[in-house]
Amino acid sequence: MFYDMARMFVSELLCFIRNNFDKLTVSQLKPVLCSFYKDDDICEAKDILLKDIQSVVSSDTLPRMPNRQGPSKCKQTVDDVLKLFTIADEHKLWDLLPRYVADDLSKIPFLNADSVSTINLSKRLEAMEQRMILLEQTMSTCVMDVKIEDNSGSQVKDVCCDQSDGTPNDVDGETDNWIVATNKKRSNSNRSTQMVHTSDKPQSSKATPSAVTNYNQPQHHKKSQKVLGKRDVKSSSLKAGVKIIQKSVVHIDNLSADCTEELLKDYLLSVDVPVLSCYTAKSWLREGERDQVTAYRICVPTEHRHLLFDPQLWSQGVVIRDWKFRQPQNGGRT
Repeated sequence: MFYDMARMFVSELLCFIRNNFDKLTVSQLKPVLCSFYKDDDICEAKDILLKDIQSVVSSDTLPRMPNRQGPSKCKQTVDDVLKLFTIADEHKLWDLLPRYVADDLSKIPFLNADSVSTINLSKRLEAMEQRMILLEQTMSTCVMDVKIEDNSGSQVKDVCCDQSDGTPNDVDGETDNWIVATNKKRSNSNRSTQMVHTSDKPQSSKATPSAVTNYNQPQHHKKSQKVLGKRDVKSSSLKAGVKIIQKSVVHIDNLSADCTEELLKDYLLSVDVPVLSCYTAKSWLREGERDQVTAYRICVPTEHRHLLFDPQLWSQGVVIRDWKFRQPQNGGRT
């Protein structure tokens, strides 16, 4: 079989992917590419493949491929390359694209049974890493809830009858000793006040007005709870009418004066952080420093919030914190 030499292009990385794309899954190819090839080789292969695909299909049908930056540049660029291969495979573009060949076989990873086992191990480690991140977020939320409960505390107050002479008070001719215990718990619990009789005598059918008043303490109602469904729509006959996205608002402060909204959104998009909205905000720095910086109010999906709080994502001195919403004023009762 002979091939047109003009239709060939030397790229060991693209040659390796092309010959193993139908044999291995994307999750199996990704760790091999990230560990074997350098960042420059991956970026060069991405540019070559993108130009070749753009020459045969319309650019409108291709997703946006930004220049990746930050600590996850290698993984994100590999994802882009594999995404372009998926597009070429779905549109059957292999006959229109050049044939990618290898000039140096030492630049081709060798896969055997041990390599496949290593790939599966890397896949499991990546899944475990994602679970650890989710567990850390859950634990931090639980710690914040415990601190709030400790600050509010539960207060117990015992109100006893007056026993100055050592004998119980006489209530309508019967001697009874009453203890009214009120337990004030946190706002999301609902427990009524109990009256405990401490005498061995039968309980009186009558009580003083003060005892009745303490017994009928106002009760706190549980806060209404909202739950969002997570079941896959393919396995359910009931589907949501509108897709609901949980949002988080973050304040990014102490950016340089030449930073714009478009520049900030493009940077976040390059690190796989989708931006729902971006507005200029007031800086929370001191009076003499506010005029020298810019600040923005960023709204992102809650599932991507933890990416914004990665210190390695931002230059030294940039301040990232949750947005402080203005508390509504409580209106008086009529």
